[in-house]
Amino acid sequence: MRWPGSYNMRIHRIQVENFGKLHGFRMEMKEGCNVICAANGWGKSTLAAFIKAMFYGLDYTSKRSLADNERKKYLPWQGGAFGGSLEFSTEKKAYRVERFFGAKDKEDTFALYDLTTGLLSEDYSENLGEELFCVDRRAFERSSFFIQQNFSAAINDSLSARLTHVEEDAGDMKNYEKAVASLEEKMKYYKKTGNRGQIGKLKERRSAVRQELADCQSREEEMIRQKECLAEKRQERDRLSGQIRKLQAELSQAQSYGEWAAKRAQYDLLKGRAMEEEANVRRILDSLQSYEHVPPGEEELDRCREEIYCLHTLDGQEKAAAKELKKEKRRLSKLREELEEIPAPGRFWGILALVLVLSGVCAMSLSRILPGAGLAAAGAAAAFVQFYHMD
Repeated sequence: MRWPGSYNMRIHRIQVENFGKLHGFRMEMKEGCNVICAANGWGKSTLAAFIKAMFYGLDYTSKRSLADNERKKYLPWQGGAFGGSLEFSTEKKAYRVERFFGAKDKEDTFALYDLTTGLLSEDYSENLGEELFCVDRRAFERSSFFIQQNFSAAINDSLSARLTHVEEDAGDMKNYEKAVASLEEKMKYYKKTGNRGQIGKLKERRSAVRQELADCQSREEEMIRQKECLAEKRQERDRLSGQIRKLQAELSQAQSYGEWAAKRAQYDLLKGRAMEEEANVRRILDSLQSYEHVPPGEEELDRCREEIYCLHTLDGQEKAAAKELKKEKRRLSKLREELEEIPAPGRFWGILALVLVLSGVCAMSLSRILPGAGLAAAGAAAAFVQFYHMD
């Protein structure tokens, strides 16, 4: 179809999900004139109403009459999704429009897809019929859609304007009906129930922009606070850096002082040892000055070593003799006790034998072997005489 000043438009495919008695209906449109010839009750008027609904939607009204309430009239008999889709093309692009309807117009959904990309298109709005054909719903109903029971050949101002080529300047229309209808359509476009109109969208957009502005202001204030905090932190960092440098300098000085103190203590220790050594050297020098002669030579030292060795030897022998003397004293005490038990005639000879034997032992311990042996023999003889008297 083509209207003066409009694009060439062609319907390619109709797909009805549920609309009136039609359910799961598919139809491919051929080029040229497509004629549907079917018996009464097939759904020809329903299909024409579906095509009109795809372009213009369904008006919402509270009227109960089916003739005046298309939304109620074409509500699917069998239930399911109320609506469908229609594919069409203009001189520029091919599209698919999808509309689904609810009990009220605020529940309606509209989507327009670009068949080339398969993506949503914003080339046309929900007022698809008016934007494509440049006529409103009433003009479309009186020119391209005819109701079977209420056929009327009357034209309205929109159709008259299209036929007389005055649609370029709609502001020049003086007709009251056209002006009111135009205002009503615009009011429907700008203000719909449920804030779905352009005014509601703009209000929502304004609220969103205000909220975004408030968020931006809040972020800006937070940024200012963060900058101030950052400046304070930088000042604090500079102050702490200065303190760190000062402490490092003091630490370096303390380390230097500690090293100096350690060296000082080591110096004092070495100095004390040196003074002790110096005192020892002085004592040695004083001792050496008391000698009239020079220090002895090696021969003199060897002789002194031999004498020292002999002295040590004699000292050891003396200690051994002292031990032996203690033993003999203990034996003497024992012999005295035994002597006291001996009768008087042999006591003299017993004492004499004891004295001689002890004298001989002492002599032999002092390296006087021959005299000691003689004394011991005499003591043995005296002991023999003692035993003789005892018998």
